[in-house]
Parts: sequence; C-alpha cells; structure tokens
Amino acid sequence: GIISGGFGLTKTSAGILVLSNSNSYTGATTISAGTLTVSGTLADTTAVTVSSGTTYNVNADDTIGSLAGAGTVSTSTVGAKILTSGGDNTSTTFSGVIQNGTGTLSLTKSGSGTLTLSGANTYTGLTTVSAGTLAYGVNNAIYTGAVTVNGSTAVLDLGVYTDTVGAVTLTAGQITGTGSSTQGILTSSSGFTINPATGVTVSVSANLAGAVNLIHSGAGTANLSGYNAYSGTTTLNTSGGILAITGSGTLSGTSSGVYSGAISIGTGTTFTYSSSADQTLSGIISSSGTLTKDTSSSSTLTLTNTNTYTGGTNVNAGTLILDQSSNTTGTVLADTGAVTVNGGTLQLNDLTETVGAVTLTSGSITVVTAGNTLTGTSYTLNPSSGTHSISAVLAGSVALTKSGNGTVTLSGTNTYTGVTTINAGTLSVATIGNGGVAGNLGQATNSATNIVLGGGTLKYTGSTASTNRAFTISDSTTGTFEVSTAATDLTISGAAASTSGALTKTGSGRLILSGANQYTGVTTISEGVLQASNASALGTAASGTTVANGAALEITTTINAEALTLNGSGISSGGALRNVSGNNTYAGAITQASDSRINSDSGILTLNVATGNAIAGTFNITFGGSGDITVADPIAISTGTLTKDGSGTLTFTAANTYTGLTTISAGTLAYGVSNAISSGGITINGTGAVLALGIYSDTVGTITLTEGSITSTTGVLTGTSYVLNPATGKTVNVSAILAGSATVTKSDLGTAVLSGNNTYTGLTTISAGVLRVSHNNALGDTLNGTTVSNGAALELTYSTGSGITIGDEALTLNGTGVSNDGALRNISGYNTYGGLITLSTNAVRVNVDSGYLVLNKSTTTISATNINLTFGGNGSYTYVSLH
Repeated sequence: GIISGGFGLTKTSAGILVLSNSNSYTGATTISAGTLTVSGTLADTTAVTVSSGTTYNVNADDTIGSLAGAGTVSTSTVGAKILTSGGDNTSTTFSGVIQNGTGTLSLTKSGSGTLTLSGANTYTGLTTVSAGTLAYGVNNAIYTGAVTVNGSTAVLDLGVYTDTVGAVTLTAGQITGTGSSTQGILTSSSGFTINPATGVTVSVSANLAGAVNLIHSGAGTANLSGYNAYSGTTTLNTSGGILAITGSGTLSGTSSGVYSGAISIGTGTTFTYSSSADQTLSGIISSSGTLTKDTSSSSTLTLTNTNTYTGGTNVNAGTLILDQSSNTTGTVLADTGAVTVNGGTLQLNDLTETVGAVTLTSGSITVVTAGNTLTGTSYTLNPSSGTHSISAVLAGSVALTKSGNGTVTLSGTNTYTGVTTINAGTLSVATIGNGGVAGNLGQATNSATNIVLGGGTLKYTGSTASTNRAFTISDSTTGTFEVSTAATDLTISGAAASTSGALTKTGSGRLILSGANQYTGVTTISEGVLQASNASALGTAASGTTVANGAALEITTTINAEALTLNGSGISSGGALRNVSGNNTYAGAITQASDSRINSDSGILTLNVATGNAIAGTFNITFGGSGDITVADPIAISTGTLTKDGSGTLTFTAANTYTGLTTISAGTLAYGVSNAISSGGITINGTGAVLALGIYSDTVGTITLTEGSITSTTGVLTGTSYVLNPATGKTVNVSAILAGSATVTKSDLGTAVLSGNNTYTGLTTISAGVLRVSHNNALGDTLNGTTVSNGAALELTYSTGSGITIGDEALTLNGTGVSNDGALRNISGYNTYGGLITLSTNAVRVNVDSGYLVLNKSTTTISATNINLTFGGNGSYTYVSLH
C-alpha cells in the first residue's frame, strides 16, 4: 500500500521493512535499527537518516529530501539505481558507507543545500551534482566512479581532501578545492571533459591530476585556478570556447613549473593564461586557435617548443617569453600566426622569430640579447595613450604603421624595408640612417614614399646626425617632426613629396631641412629650431610659415617668397627669424602675431618682398645680432616700436610707415633712403649705438640720445625736439645735421658733442653736464640762443682748422660750470663767440683751458648787473666790451 500523510516513519527492530509503492508521506524517515528496503519511492522531501548499524537499500531510482547518518546505503537487487538527495534544500552529513550491493548505485545531489560525505564509500556508479554542493569530509569519498557536475549552482567541493575517480565531466557549476598543491586534489583515471555551453562560465579551483587528458569541448568559458598536475594533453575543440588558467593556478602541479603536455587549441577557441603563477609550457601547442596571456596577472608564461597553432598570440598582461635556446632560428610561434601585445610584454629569447602580423596596442616587445629579431608580415602600432617600446629588431619586406595617440619607442637596429607610416601619436627613434641603412626607422630606401607622415609625430631622441631619407606628408594632414634635445641637430637632406600636407616642428632641438621640399601646407615651428638650408626647405610658398613664441626659424640660404608669421624673440632672444650665416634674402612678407625679434648672426639678412610691406602688424619688433640686416620694403607695424640691438647694422632702404618709437641700444641703424623712420621718435641709448643717416634726410619725432652717436655726411635730421642726456662719465656725439624749429636740451651729467652744420632754430638749453660744440653752426641758427644752467657748461673746441666761430648766438650763463671749470669753457683752439653773453646769476665763471677765446659781439659782449664774473684757465681772452 501507499503510506501518505504529514507524519514521518521510523524503522525500529532488527528486521527488514520493504516499501514497494510510491509513498507520499512528508515527514522524516528514520532507520534506527534493521533494514529499510525501498523498491518503490519515498517522498521527494523526506529527510532520510540511516543510523549506524542499519541499512538503507535503494532498489529503485528515488529522490529524497536529504541523507544523513552513519549507516549503509546500498542496493539489494541487480541493475543500476540512482539515489537523488537534496529535495528539502537542507545541509546534512552522511558518514556511513554508500556501496553498490547487488546492483550498481549512483548518487545525484540536487537542491540548494550541502551534502557532506565523510565515509569510506565504495559505490562505483555515476556521481552527479546538479544543484547545491556535494562536499568531501574525508579523502576518497566518491571512490572510483565517474563524476558529473552539470548545474549552474552545482558545486563539487573537495576542500582539503583528495580523491581518485573515473571520468570527470563539468558542464556547468564548479569544482572547488582549498589549500596548497598537495590538498584538494581530484585525480581522474579516465580524463577531464569540460563542456560549458555558449555564455556559460565554469570554474575549477581544485587541483586536477592524473595521467589523463583534459578536453574543453564547449563553446563557453572554463577557468582553472588550481595547481593542475594532469600530464596528458589539453584540447580545445569547440569554436568559441575559452580555457583560462586563472587565480594562482598552473598546469604544472606547483606554483611555478613546467607543463610538458601537448595543448591543442581548436579553431575558434582560446587558451588563456591569466594566473599569478609563472608557467612554462614545453609541450607542443597546435591547431588553429588563439593563445592569450591575459590581463589579470603580471606573471610570466614561457613557451619553449616548436608550436604550430595558427590562431594568433595575445599578450595582454605580464610577460610571454619565446625561449627556444636549442634552435637559434626560433620556431616557438607559427610563421603565420598573428601576435598582438595589448598591455603585457613579449620577450624574445630566440635569436630570430618569424610570425604573422604584429600589433602593439599597449606594453612592449623586448629582447634578452640585443639584436634578437622579430620578422612579421606587418607591424601595426596603435596605443591610445602612454609610452610603449620595442627593442627587438623588426625585420622583413613589410610596412610599419603607427596609429593611436600614444607613443611607441623603437630602439632596435631595424631592418624592415617597407613604408613607415605615422598616422597618429608619436613614433620615437634615436637613429635615422640614410636610405638603405638599418636603424630604428628601418632600412628602406631614401624614396619619399617610404616615410609617410599622416597626422602623427616622428620624434628623434638621438645625438646630432643627418639622413638623406625623404618623406611624404599625406594630403590634408599635418606631419610633425620632434627633435627632443636642445643640443641636438637633425639634418634631413631628402625632399618632401608634393602634397597638400603641412609640417610642424616640435621639441627643443634643431631640425635642419636641406632638401627642396614640395609640400604646400603651412609650416609651423612650435618649439625649438627649424633651420632652412634650401630655398624651398619650407615647402612651396602656398601656405606660409608660422613661428610660435619661444621657437625660431633659422636660415642659411635665400628663402623663396614664403609668407612668415612671427611670435616672440626666439630661443634665448636669438630671434624668431634668425640668419645664421651668409648673405641671404627672405623674400616673403612677414606678419607679426605678437612682439617679435629678427636676428642676423653673421653675413647680411635682406628682407625683400616683391610687392607690399616687408613687415606688417601692430606689435613691437626688435632687430639684433652681430650680423647685418637690410629691410628693403616698408615696415608697417602701426604704432608698434622698433628696437635695434646687437653689434650689427640695420639698414632701411624703404620709407617705413610705423609711427612708434625707434630705439637703438647697440650697433648701427643706417639709412639707405630718405624718410626711413616716418614720424616716430628715436632713442639712442647704448654704448656704440649709432644712428647713421649718411646722405639721407628724415623728419621724425623726439630724438633722445643717452649713449652712442648720430652721424651723417650730408643727411639732415629734423626732429620735433632733441634731448641729449648722457649719464655721468658718458659722452655722446652728434655729427649729423640737426634741423627744424625744435629745441635742443642737454640734461644729465655726461657730455654731449655737437659737430654738425646744424640749422635748428629752437632754444639750446644746457641744464646739466656739458654740451661741447666743435662746428661754427653746432648751436644751430642764432634765432633763439643758448642757455647754460647753474652747474652746467658750454664747451668750445674744434675738429678742423684752428678753431670755430659761433655767430650771433645769444648766450645766457648761470654759475661756474661743472666742477668750477666755467659755465663757458674753451677746451682748445682759437675760438670766437660772437653772440651777446648775459650773466644771470651772482657768480659766473668763464674758463680758457688752452688756446684763445675771443668774445666779439659788435655791441655789448657781456651784459650783467651786479654779477661777479671770473675769468680763469691757462688760455687767453679777447673781448670787446663788458657792460
């Protein structure tokens, strides 16, 4: 009959109770004595307890709620029987023995609870974990039968225990273990089959062992994190499948060792090594799948055999070493297999290694010995950021392409002969040999097609060198040359091809272009120096050149009509435009985008455009250097100022239109045409500074002479005023002809010398220091006279003949002069002062140091009221009258 209801069943006494129907009672089933034989079924939720010394015979397939106790579970009829435990989702421990009996008994774990087996079981049927956990509580808990784990929540947990079983199949769930390489060991006598479906991930942290094979036959992912010591082959044979060595797992049974078994990576499958432990794979890796050194570990994986897998090799983290020391030609990887380095390091211990396409996205390709060679079918370097490196020698008749915004450094003496293309980011090299010579940039010929700049940067970090390599800048892109070290010159004598590309120079070093470049885009000098040593070095004149603040364009030859935009004063104020040597012409129009400087180190730099202005803008400009500069067309910088420094000569041969101040602090500013400086003021304020008019004349603003001189032969300088203000101990000279209605003011404590045939009509005021005259008309027209302030002096001397004669120039004297040497002082020569002298202070002194001074006014020579007048010195006087 059927036993049903909400009660339990307890078996007592030594006899045998047989239940042969489909019983449905829901309470617990307890075997306290004797034997309970179930040839029917029990309720799926009944908790079965088999007490010590009792027997539970399972004579038909049955599902129970749970299994506990210390008795015996067996079968007393022939045939295979399956006991499924776990329907009540509780956790129990069974410490008795599960055995075959007359038939063969299998055990299935279901439900969410845990069943712990801690007895010496001997059943040989299949053990299946479909849900929950089947845990070991003793070694060899499952004996020798096959084991299957096939549920998403299913766990076979060995803990610290070991067991030897039959075939192990893992479809879903986990096989776990805890401890070192000597604990949690699952040994199979028949092999391991792992077959997760697409999208399913299974994991094994137990240590798999045995002289057997492991087959991954599913399209899902299997993660092995134990110290696996199985010695057979490892095979992946279903497309999409991934076998990953994770955690601290290995295939060698220890935390670091050698796995000599063969590995077959089937088409579309991936063998992934992401363990934190180092591993050597000495067996042959074959088939057409992919090997990946994954992103979760910095460990080292070493391959030493002649592997034939063709699906590609990925190095995403840590180090993958190719080490076949017994074969110097290197056959660790298949010749056609692609290699991708994306975060890790590929290290070549082989002398040579031939592979398929090589891609570096992140990380490095290194060698244990300099000169070790990697030959690929192509090289693609595409890091998105950061700096990455390749020290291996890259070989082959193949191309190299740099893309991505990151930097890749090539340090091998590369022999690849294909095109180097830099489309983005930076390709950094320390050597660029001539065409056909091996170097960091390969061994291609010097054809312009073999170096292509398509938007990226070629960075040079080596010492001063030259190359005859030509280059191409892709249409509508900007190619950048970076010379990174300030003391380094890189000379490129090859010519750029004719494209619409643009060129940018960066880095603090000097790039010297000596080829006849044909690109039509703009040339931008952002940093350091670009030196043009060919008339077409800057490409065609279509788009011009721009020099950024702190950078410089140097020329050593005449440059075509290249429009030039200048910013700043160059490097260490050497000039944003700098003539390095020779007599050269810059034929392009110059536009200022900010205050700027033009220098000539030696020779003559001529700025000469076909039409229009030589320099335009609204900013200040400085000309300098020890060489000379000639500006043959107008400078049109509006109210911007112009400064001349350096020992060279700046010559204007066109009438400039700017109205700002012109300052000469060193060297010479020379006229080559009249009206060269327009209407702005002029300041001469440096030792040796010269304003040289020659035969040319000009009308300008205020002229201030603090240091230096103003010269001319017949040229006339007309200013709105003249200020001569040399400091103590300084002497300034004006031999030019000063004209106009302007006044002349002598201030400060130094000496000013006027020696020209001046015609100015304004008042001459000597408010401090000395004004020395050596020409009859040095004080200009006699209209407004001359005044000498207290403590100042008017000195007379001569430069030709025996003396000078000042005409009817009224003279007002105050004081006794500089150091009591006379407010009027005859320094040398036989000089005549023909104007009325008025004494304006109580004590006035006139000195004659040497020679002869004639005071010769036709009426009154000296006029004063109650003034003490002293004559002194070693010379002689003649005067007509004293009133």
